[in-house]
Amino acid sequence: MRTLFAISVLALTSVAAPAGAMEPVYAPLTVPDASAAATLPESVSAPVPLTIEPEAPADRVSPATPAAPVSGSILSAVGRGRDILAPVLEDFRRIAARVRLPSLTSPVAVALVVWDKETDEVKLYGGTRNQMKWWADDGTLQFPRIGGAGALAAYRGDDSNVLVVGAVQPNVNFVKKGSYALDYAYYVPYHRHLYAVETLTAGSDYLSYLMSGAFEELNRKRIMSRAFPDKLLTEVIDPYLVKAIAVIEHADGQIYDEHGSEDSLGRFLVKLAVNQDAALSPAVSHAGATGLAQFIPSTYKLMVTKRPDLGLIPDFAAGMADHRNAVIAEVAYLDMELAALQLEVRARYLADKGKAAEFLAASYNAGSPRVRRAFATLGEAWAVDQMPERVRLYNIALHNKGVMESIDVKLAKGGLPASEVKRLKAEHQAAADARYLANAQRAAVKTAALPAETVGYVVKLRKVYDMLAAGFFATPNAPTGALPLAYAR
Repeated sequence: MRTLFAISVLALTSVAAPAGAMEPVYAPLTVPDASAAATLPESVSAPVPLTIEPEAPADRVSPATPAAPVSGSILSAVGRGRDILAPVLEDFRRIAARVRLPSLTSPVAVALVVWDKETDEVKLYGGTRNQMKWWADDGTLQFPRIGGAGALAAYRGDDSNVLVVGAVQPNVNFVKKGSYALDYAYYVPYHRHLYAVETLTAGSDYLSYLMSGAFEELNRKRIMSRAFPDKLLTEVIDPYLVKAIAVIEHADGQIYDEHGSEDSLGRFLVKLAVNQDAALSPAVSHAGATGLAQFIPSTYKLMVTKRPDLGLIPDFAAGMADHRNAVIAEVAYLDMELAALQLEVRARYLADKGKAAEFLAASYNAGSPRVRRAFATLGEAWAVDQMPERVRLYNIALHNKGVMESIDVKLAKGGLPASEVKRLKAEHQAAADARYLANAQRAAVKTAALPAETVGYVVKLRKVYDMLAAGFFATPNAPTGALPLAYAR
């Protein structure tokens, strides 16, 4: 089989194609301080928890010793597929280093692990992918592509009992004109039949334990806040904000929808459950941001250089691939952005972390200088879409320009009494002043307004923060001991 894969990769350029939403349950996230006792500001109130009680600590799933997936389960099939694909990934990477494609759309070799739910059989297939579908080298199986790109491409067949539970696929990278290189990665592409209670709860637990472990490490190192130097970093940054940002960075567009945001959160958790450490590593934004925390190389290098006390992994790719390391970098970066905001904003955050989380989320997306400018100029409308206001001011300026032009025509005709000329000139000056003011205000609003992407980021934060703070998809296995911060708008 390994020889088959080698041949598939080397022959890439000549291959031709053959003719339920869940009810949320509540389990709060532990945010331990140095003595393992979490403390929250007195001003923070908590939502009323739902009725499911946490299990005793001895029964909880530890991230170091997770419970073994039950035979016949999705996670069991994914685990077996991961083991099968590990040596395949090594082969593909080794051989692909010598391969160059002539086109971005050239067919590429892809290995899939397919699970038959009825028989619980997991089988490896070598095959080829083009823009429309994937087909097996032996001609026994093919799947249409249903979305995703590069290493994240997803597939769905007609039989809901036959699922792709693992893939080794390439991102295709530009080298020079007429030459593209292959960068292979392991990933479990999302499929709606992976959306189940088992994967939703496993993804929720993974995220909760990830945050808890990162905060424990920060406490163990006694890392102090830059925004509030007398406080531990973990006392300042809310873990539910960190979780929310992870969701926002990777959830699909349905997170905006009134009735679709819960399912969008669920899909993100499913992707975490089936991929865990491999999740989101192939995800690269148009700006080059990578991984769970979506850092760009320059920002991560800044954190490594400026915060040696964090002990971050120096290499960017390795640092982003390590989820705990990425979360630690994210927490420290949020604190750094908070320190750069106005004193009033920092005071608000200290008084009500949930409500002021919007400032930090916007800063994470657009940078604190833009948020400072927006708040200083626009006040409480700092995170509001300013396009309607810019249009209103434009129309005022346009109207007054018309008034000025009309008066100019009247004055040009002549023959008017001196009193009328004086009146028209006064109206002309008033219109000119109003036009100047409207244009100046429009320019100021344009300069101060946050990008539309950042305004949308804040909208998504409100939805995600509410869901996480209310305990959506949380389980009794999650770390417990501290209440989430209520999000009050």
